[in-house]
Amino acid sequence: MSDWNGEDDVTHIVEGDTIPFSEYLRRVTPRRAHPVIWRSEALLRQLAGAPIAERGTVALIGGDGADDATIAPGLSCVIQVILPAGRTEVHSHSFWHLCLVRSGSGVASIGDDGSEGALGEGDTLFIPAWCSHAFSNRGDAPLIMMVIQNLPGLADAGTVVRQNGNEPVRVVYGDPVDA
Repeated sequence: MSDWNGEDDVTHIVEGDTIPFSEYLRRVTPRRAHPVIWRSEALLRQLAGAPIAERGTVALIGGDGADDATIAPGLSCVIQVILPAGRTEVHSHSFWHLCLVRSGSGVASIGDDGSEGALGEGDTLFIPAWCSHAFSNRGDAPLIMMVIQNLPGLADAGTVVRQNGNEPVRVVYGDPVDA
């Protein structure tokens, strides 16, 4: 248990400060976005050396030394690689996905009934928030998808919520590995 000074506990209340209102307005003004290009050759090199994880392999970030993991305000893009015979676990969450199949083929299992649909190079699949989904690769080459999502916007608001299979729904806050 924490006291008001936060001693002996990781979670604590800190002393606040103030800034002039004009500085506040400067800080909350959205930063100006700049055009960004991610070269295919560079992405392929990065994918070749990156560890493959179920929820993503690499994430794109904006240019100009951006310090966050967004491609546009509130949006991110993750490249997900599913190896031949690989699959992801069924899950759902509070953010949506727009999946663009870059290469390979696979199957998307969607909804509570697990309806299956084939995915191939060039296909685009929208998965709404809270729609159960999983992917499997039944082909001979890696299934590579670019996944655009609104996770950063929800993370900023502290409203990222996830459910794996039939496990309890849980708020994901403070542990990015759980998103």
